[in-house]
Amino acid sequence: MSVNMEKFEGKWSRPKTGDVFEIRIGGYRCPGRVVSTEAKPLGKGAPDAPLVYLFHPVSPQWEFDQREVLQVTNLLVSPIMTNLKPWTLKYFRTLGNVGFADGERLERHCFRSSFGRFYDEQGNEIQEPVSPVGTWGLHSFRTIDDALSEALGIPLAPD
Repeated sequence: MSVNMEKFEGKWSRPKTGDVFEIRIGGYRCPGRVVSTEAKPLGKGAPDAPLVYLFHPVSPQWEFDQREVLQVTNLLVSPIMTNLKPWTLKYFRTLGNVGFADGERLERHCFRSSFGRFYDEQGNEIQEPVSPVGTWGLHSFRTIDDALSEALGIPLAPD
């Protein structure tokens, strides 16, 4: 299975809340952020998973402590709940960890299920959607690759 994301060299590290990471895809460098490591993409009682934000591309000179890029107004796609594969397969490379500042975390997360219901990242049902609305469930590195490719106008990787 091919993807558009490029692999990084070196060791991977388990994601922690506050981690800033990068993704390289189609000639772009996109920052990401671990918002939580305790999301429940498969519902209450399910194992914890990382909740991540993926941001618009940055210049090659961007450093992870340049905070203006990490504002929620710079989200490239809606928040995503994933597993550890993007890190273990080295598609996400952690750059460092910083605490959250104002404007770097949404007040509420919202995900739409395939049945049209809305949930927060803990599996609690929400009566009305709160923008930006993500897709409920556990995303793989492949679905993340597709979402980024679509957002950046890159042809999807072949199956």
